[in-house]
Amino acid sequence: MRYLFKSNTLFYSLAILLVLTACGNNRNSKSNKQKDKYELFWQWFETKEDEYFVYEKNQAKLFDSLDSKLSAIHPNITFIFSEAKEGKRDFIVSADSAKEAFLDVRELARAAPNLKKWNVIAFRPRLNPLVSIAFKGLIVEPDDIMVKYNYNKENKLIDLELYIKNYKKSDNRYLGASLVMLENALGESDAEMKIGTVELKKFIQQPDNKNLIPLKELPKVVDSYFE
Repeated sequence: MRYLFKSNTLFYSLAILLVLTACGNNRNSKSNKQKDKYELFWQWFETKEDEYFVYEKNQAKLFDSLDSKLSAIHPNITFIFSEAKEGKRDFIVSADSAKEAFLDVRELARAAPNLKKWNVIAFRPRLNPLVSIAFKGLIVEPDDIMVKYNYNKENKLIDLELYIKNYKKSDNRYLGASLVMLENALGESDAEMKIGTVELKKFIQQPDNKNLIPLKELPKVVDSYFE
């Protein structure tokens, strides 16, 4: 009986080991598959980087092909190319503000090789200085927006009240324009991951405006809370 017990224990232990090994192999296989999709993309792009550097010659076809490759990684991933400067362009990989695509954007940018003509950047960066926004016929200037902020200790996000010159609650264009302006000020990643609620209000000149800051100063405030 003693040996039978040992034999059963050994069999049980071997069974657990086999299950754990199989699970580990499955995780490794999934991890490798995830890794492969990023590496495969850059292997493809390396063969095309010279062609994409002068994309203006065949923009529609090249952009359709690139969009298809990126969408295969995640349907929300998009891209921005900068102007050529000193023989280089920025290749900005964006999640198009969709949080569910953030991980893929980070991993794709991290997997990028050293390219001869491209700097790969994860997420749309901050703009400095800020520029005017034209949104469906509505023009909003950076100086049109003042900000009141509150750091929420519970969720560790910054809630914002945006006070906008000539704001009309009935005009939904102000929301779209303001969110674009906010992202331009903070960059795509910080605007999505560090900001909580956003409330729009009409800017009215009054004494307590001293509690408001210009939009251009908001990046410093955000950075101070997330050092």
